[in-house]
Amino acid sequence: MVMRPAFAATTGSEWAFLLVMATLSGFTAWFLFSQGIRGTSALGANFITISEPVMGPVWAYLLLNERISPLSLVGCALVLVTILVYNVSKTKSGEE
Repeated sequence: MVMRPAFAATTGSEWAFLLVMATLSGFTAWFLFSQGIRGTSALGANFITISEPVMGPVWAYLLLNERISPLSLVGCALVLVTILVYNVSKTKSGEE
């Protein structure tokens, strides 16, 4: 079996740390999201889920002082416009 040097040099405790961090950041986030979304309407849950790609660059800008690329701004605008058009059309048709 051919292993890359970085993998071969990784200790057991480093792999354990990686496993714990992956579990905490992945499963715990999913679990808390699924528990929190139970108390919201379908429209609220949809908005929260769809706005996640928009909030990533916003939080990176606010918390990490990262620059938002023009392509990211276009993507954010596209998501927001899509949410707006969908909700306006749904409201006009009388659905909820």
